[in-house]
Amino acid sequence: MGPVKELLAPYLPILKWVGIGLLAYLGVIQLSLTAWAYQDIRARSESVLWRLLAPLVVFFTSVLGALVYSLLRPKEKLADTYARTLEKAYIMQDIEERPVCPSCQRGVEPDFVLCPYCHTSLKKKCPVCGRLMDLTWQMCPYCGQ
Repeated sequence: MGPVKELLAPYLPILKWVGIGLLAYLGVIQLSLTAWAYQDIRARSESVLWRLLAPLVVFFTSVLGALVYSLLRPKEKLADTYARTLEKAYIMQDIEERPVCPSCQRGVEPDFVLCPYCHTSLKKKCPVCGRLMDLTWQMCPYCGQ
């Protein structure tokens, strides 16, 4: 052990600074992984427990914790889930072909005369037969007037 110590003695100050640099580098990686886990879980979950637990696990277990987190994290981001839900709602609305108010764009029933939300006229009565007509029609399809 003595000859090795004598051989390394001139390099000890350099090795000390290399060790400090390596520890600083590992610390930056550790903090970066923790910050990534925190940002990622915020985008994927609204659960307070998940938002606290995920960064703590990554911080205390380093790269292994980041790997475990990446396996256990929710598959979809909240924004993607919300966009998919909206898309499904729009598709269902198209399938149902439910009429909407031309003013406020809310759904209305086919036999409504007024929009219950913004009070816009949706239909008009034929002056001859009294049946309801669409506002865009020029002639009544029921009586021909």
